[in-house]
Amino acid sequence: MVAAPQRAGFQHDHTTGDHALLTKPGLARPVIVPQWDELPDFIVSTNLRTAGIGRKDYIALLGRGGRRQARHRPS
Repeated sequence: MVAAPQRAGFQHDHTTGDHALLTKPGLARPVIVPQWDELPDFIVSTNLRTAGIGRKDYIALLGRGGRRQARHRPS
């Protein structure tokens, strides 16, 4: 989930353990992204809300990566 916010202007500040801290001028707090293979939906939605990125915009940012970034579990 780090690549999409970076495409939206966020900068990687640092990583502590397995958590990346992303910042952007004008935001009240940083976005903290766990570097796990799969993220629970609540972490993704909380980080999108903190970042001010809508779901459709996030999907568009993922699409700009040139490769599939999200893993989907079979139903």
